Amino acid sequence: MTLPDATSRRRSEERAADPVLRARGLVRTAVLGLVAVLAGGADEPKPPRPATTTTAAPPPATKPVTPAPGVPTPVPVTAPVASPKAVAIALAGWLEKGDAAAAKALVPADAAHARWIDAAAGLAKALQKLDAASIGRFGEPGKAVSQARLHLADAARALEQAQEKIDGETATLTVPGRARPLAFRRVGGKWIAVVGPTDDAAAARQVALYERLTRAASRMTDEIAAGAYTGADAAGRVFAARVLEARLAE
Repeated sequence: MTLPDATSRRRSEERAADPVLRARGLVRTAVLGLVAVLAGGADEPKPPRPATTTTAAPPPATKPVTPAPGVPTPVPVTAPVASPKAVAIALAGWLEKGDAAAAKALVPADAAHARWIDAAAGLAKALQKLDAASIGRFGEPGKAVSQARLHLADAARALEQAQEKIDGETATLTVPGRARPLAFRRVGGKWIAVVGPTDDAAAARQVALYERLTRAASRMTDEIAAGAYTGADAAGRVFAARVLEARLAE
C-alpha cells in the first residue's frame, strides 16, 4: 500500500478544515449519486464485491400456484380513469398554454372540435405574447394590459369548484357562474369533453370571435414592442376597446 505524501496529507487537512471545500465535496458526491439514480442505478450504492465468491445451488423448480377451490383469482390492478372534472381541468390547462395537439386528445375527433381548439389555442398563444411584451415594456403594471389573458386563468380556476355528475356513459360539470354545464361522454373507456357551441352556425361565430381577438392581441403586441404607448394604462385602455369591438362585430 502506498502511503500519502506530505502534500496530499496537507491538502486533505486543508479540505477538512475549510467548510467551503468540504461543502463542494459533499455537493459533488450528491450530484454523482443523483446521476447514478437517473441512469437506472439502485437507490443506494452497492457494496463492493467480495474477493471470493461461492456458487450457490440453483433454486428448486417451482410449480405454478393454483388457487384453492372457492378462492377468487386476484384481479390485476389498473390505473384509474381520469374523471370528467380532471379532463376539464387538463383541457383548460392545455388551452391556456396554447397546446392545441394535447387539447385535441381530450375532445371528440371531428373537424368542428378541431377548428374550435385551434382557434382557442391560437388566442391563448397571442395573449401569452401580449403579456410578455407588456411586462417587458412596462414591468409589473404590464400584467393588466391583457386583462389577465382575458380571464382565461380565472375560468380554469373556476373548474376546481365545479360539481360533477356522472350518468352512465355521459356526465356534466356545473361550473360556478356558468349557466350551461359542460358536457362529457365516455369513448373507449375514457372521458372526453364536448366543448364549444352545439350547432355549426354558433361554432363558426365563436371561432371567428377568437380569431378577431387573436388579431387584436397580436396587433397590440406589435405596437407595444414598437414603443407606441407611454404606459400600461394607455395600452390597456386601447386593448380593452379593441376587445369590445371584436365582441360586437359579426
